[in-house]
Amino acid sequence: MNANKMYAVLLIFVSCLLWQCAGGTKENAGLRYENVFPETVLSSRLAQSPDLCLTPEGGAQILAERGEGYILLDFGKEMAARITVRTECQNPANESRLALYYGETPEEALRTEPYSACDWYRIPYDEFTLKGGKESFTCHGRRGLRYLCIRARHTDLKILSVVAAAEGYPVIPKGYFASDNDRLNQIWQMCANTVRNCMQEYYEDGIKRDGLLWISDYRSSFLASWFAFGDKELAKKSLRMMAASQNEDGSIAACCSKGGGHRHPYDIAYMPGIPHGSVDRWILLNYCAEYVSSVHDYIMLTGDTEIAAELEGSIKRMTTFLWGLLDFDRPGYFWTDEHRSAPSPEPYYELYHDVTTDQQSTGSKGAFLFQLLTALQEAHDMSKYMSDPDFAALTKEYGNALRKHIDTYYYDLTSRTYLDMPGQNPDSASIFPTVYGVLAGAIKEKQQLLNGAQGNSGFSAVWVLESLFRNGYDSDAFMQTEKQWGKMLDYGSGTCWERMDSKEFNIVNNQNAPSSFCHAWTAGPAWQLPVHIAGVRCLQPGFAETEIIPDLKMLNWVECTVPTAFGELFVRVEKNRDKHIATVKVPPGIKKCRLVINGNEYFLESGKLHIVD
Repeated sequence: MNANKMYAVLLIFVSCLLWQCAGGTKENAGLRYENVFPETVLSSRLAQSPDLCLTPEGGAQILAERGEGYILLDFGKEMAARITVRTECQNPANESRLALYYGETPEEALRTEPYSACDWYRIPYDEFTLKGGKESFTCHGRRGLRYLCIRARHTDLKILSVVAAAEGYPVIPKGYFASDNDRLNQIWQMCANTVRNCMQEYYEDGIKRDGLLWISDYRSSFLASWFAFGDKELAKKSLRMMAASQNEDGSIAACCSKGGGHRHPYDIAYMPGIPHGSVDRWILLNYCAEYVSSVHDYIMLTGDTEIAAELEGSIKRMTTFLWGLLDFDRPGYFWTDEHRSAPSPEPYYELYHDVTTDQQSTGSKGAFLFQLLTALQEAHDMSKYMSDPDFAALTKEYGNALRKHIDTYYYDLTSRTYLDMPGQNPDSASIFPTVYGVLAGAIKEKQQLLNGAQGNSGFSAVWVLESLFRNGYDSDAFMQTEKQWGKMLDYGSGTCWERMDSKEFNIVNNQNAPSSFCHAWTAGPAWQLPVHIAGVRCLQPGFAETEIIPDLKMLNWVECTVPTAFGELFVRVEKNRDKHIATVKVPPGIKKCRLVINGNEYFLESGKLHIVD
């Protein structure tokens, strides 16, 4: 390694160490830093030999003595990072400046004007005064980026080196998915890349903007993360933060900042006033239901049943809060309807199922009640690991009463459609009650409403996709995966976007508001492809009981490695003329492994490699 590169590496190490000593030690303990260098110069203005930015010794020049010049760099991948730029200039003027602009797209990194559509977001940039000679500048906090624009004003500036210290929670890839469809393989990897970036001090929703622990974002992230990395510890930490954010009435704010799930303002300054103000008192009722489901997901995949006892009080308070929302004498009425707006510091309550193409919130009470039904069923399932013997009977009673209530007031017999509200014209009902009814296991028969369904531009895309798989629309689900997630690949992205409307995509539209292009709530295929195509399903905590029912669709072969509490489970299924051949390696400790293939059922012995046709 030459002297300049050694200096750059040492500089990054020292800057990270100093940053930690300045207040980030506790919050950032355990994060891993990796030096990343720019790969490509995309464009430049008033720049001499800009490609020298890509070499360790540097030497690119921005000729900005009488104006402003820039160099736009591509690091080749999305990351959460701290950028350090070493420069040299002679005799700078008083107004000479170096500015660093960051972006997940080239358009964003080149943008200098504020977003006109919102006043709650600040364009991330760092500006420094040039004093002359050799200097080193590091951004004032963590940035989410792939592209960096280096701008200089009123002085000629030499760029000696550019390096990013990418940070993230240290994980080892344990999961794997592959098939003879390369597009599908790239989608799985894109989803794994996304959730890996969002694994920081906790599960962040996206690395650029919020830096917050949101409940429903966490749920999608954890499911994806388990099948890619088998993470247990960061997931447990995140659940504990949620429990620590619980309010006296049992609710939990959608973003769990009170429990430490934020990096504002000490390390991220994208959104002034966050988390204080409205965000830490915004109660999304369906997110509250998904808190219970998130604990259940964690127990099922990791096998850590002890957390049910640890979080027992929190789960019971949440169950009481959710049940108390309903007024059975006034169907369709929740007491929170009168508290949708409240002055600080009072909490305010809302339903939120997706963002439609016109960016209006879509809240469905029918969909929420099915989410509540799921939470009650899963709370009942977890009760066996708790100390209160009466909780199992209570959650069963609640679940039975709620199912009767839904069928009585939220189901239209004529159209055989579940409604968003009692008395609604079924022609105007959204797909969400059907989607979440399927996910709750309350709707068994195939639903015509889901025929050709796709998610809107936000996180519901994952759950609509899941309902298609579970409701027998496997081919539709397969095609939607290739279409919606594949569109991101077509743009050249290596991570999943927050907004991914497959009906229409225009990068300019996404620049009208600060959307995130690395957002793990859309990383669902990382778990859905192994579960629904390779067919690996967890039936008991830790995969102690597992079933494998592959469904290759248009594929000739598929294979995957799935982390379990007992080690990695390997599955390969391939077509051979008129039948399928399965190769399965079952880790020792799995009590029951059931394989269904070619219309036959097999029970595979633990700790052995099996070849079945």
